[in-house]
Amino acid sequence: MFQPYLAEYRYYALFLEDGSMKDVVDAKGLYRSLGGFDEAQYRGHGGWEWSDDLSEAREHDSRYAYREVTPAETDRLRRRIDAERPAPASPPQEKPGALELLEARRRAEPVDGHYYFAEFDSLADVVDLTRAHALVRCSATGRGAWEAYVREGVWTRGRGPLPDTALPVGRENAEQVIRAREATATRYFEVRPSGADSNVLVCHTASGDQISDDLGWRSADVLRNVEPGWWVREYSERGFAGARRFATTRARADRFRDRPDDYFAVFPDEDDVYDFSKVLFVVRRFFNPYYGRHEGSTYERWTSDGWRPTEPPVLHGLLPISDEEFGLLTAPRPRPARGAGDLRR
Repeated sequence: MFQPYLAEYRYYALFLEDGSMKDVVDAKGLYRSLGGFDEAQYRGHGGWEWSDDLSEAREHDSRYAYREVTPAETDRLRRRIDAERPAPASPPQEKPGALELLEARRRAEPVDGHYYFAEFDSLADVVDLTRAHALVRCSATGRGAWEAYVREGVWTRGRGPLPDTALPVGRENAEQVIRAREATATRYFEVRPSGADSNVLVCHTASGDQISDDLGWRSADVLRNVEPGWWVREYSERGFAGARRFATTRARADRFRDRPDDYFAVFPDEDDVYDFSKVLFVVRRFFNPYYGRHEGSTYERWTSDGWRPTEPPVLHGLLPISDEEFGLLTAPRPRPARGAGDLRR
């Protein structure tokens, strides 16, 4: 359970799928990972560069395959790559936070039978404990579920953090994170009560809880009633915004799935999707019957002259809308009254 969160770098060699993976001399490249989404390719002379080659080989690109390599194989592949490339003008630097995370992993020890981890938004943030947005723990036996800190004396079922943004902490630092969470004016949670069919997203303040409800909020009393069997995850403000946006758009897509047309409101930014006054325009999506539901789709944009072909609005906020919302957003709007002498068309 906790082993990936305490590990050193793991090293991998990437090969062409139709070749032998036995000898690293045939490898296309050398890679390392701290876990999660952290992945880097060796560029020679001590330098590493972010990469997604292993992820692509694992999920999409059948031309390549990879395997973990031994320290001796790693050293051999390093020397080969160093010999193939010129030395850089300046020495390469480790990514911010990487050395601190590795050192914390080496020092990590159980506290009262648990390993504790502070969660951060990014690897660079682990250098500053005040940036932690959650505290989780797991049994030092390697068995049982992850637990999330909710409030003083209350831990409940949680989820394992991303390995490359989870900092192992000892007793003193764990207590520091707890004090910081208790002092935070606004905290953000995803909660699934025991026996519930779905999760709720909760914004918690001293005055009470607000649950995300489609494009708005409604009052509730959630965090005070959390019980040990409930599932809880605490987010940063940025992480919560993404989780809420995803949950809202997915729920709306499911709700409108069986209608003839897929209507979407297009916004300047993803965070604007809760405010219809910021809608830029409306589109509808069509699917090529010879492809999957989200492949080969085309879009049309609503104009005063009707529907016109348009490019996929990939750089904007996109929100599925109902037929009624489509009607409201596309209804003709009265022109403003003109003053005397106003000759505008």
